[in-house]
Amino acid sequence: MISLNQNLLLGVPLLDSEHQELADVINTIAAEASNHSMTQEMPSPACCRRVGNLLQDLSQLSAQHFATEERMMEESCYPNLLEHRQEHRLMMAELKALIRALCSGRECLTSRDLTSLKGWFIGHLATDDKPFAQYLLAQGLHQGFWPMRPALAI
Repeated sequence: MISLNQNLLLGVPLLDSEHQELADVINTIAAEASNHSMTQEMPSPACCRRVGNLLQDLSQLSAQHFATEERMMEESCYPNLLEHRQEHRLMMAELKALIRALCSGRECLTSRDLTSLKGWFIGHLATDDKPFAQYLLAQGLHQGFWPMRPALAI
């Protein structure tokens, strides 16, 4: 279970809100996979469809979030924009590869997949997003500059 505690909160309301949405979807994926597929040798097709749909939701939400972050980086003249953007591209490619693997009939979702999914999220927050948030805070650009995006209905 991913919990956005003080170590993962960035102090930038828009980013913290979007990160909470992403964490909620990842937690839902983990719960669905744990409740259904991990306890069975052969997961049901319905479970795989539900997990696949949740992964699609995560992909869509991630793409929107990354676009928001990159726009904020451009508008604030963040010096590490290109490296951060490349990290986003790599993460999206990995997520899409996982979705393709599941759609091809592979088992529903492995514990290794879940660990990887949680790891990229937490790792990205700690190593990539935190320095960006610190940059925004130092510039005084952390509040009121970007409107909050309405939450996606998932």
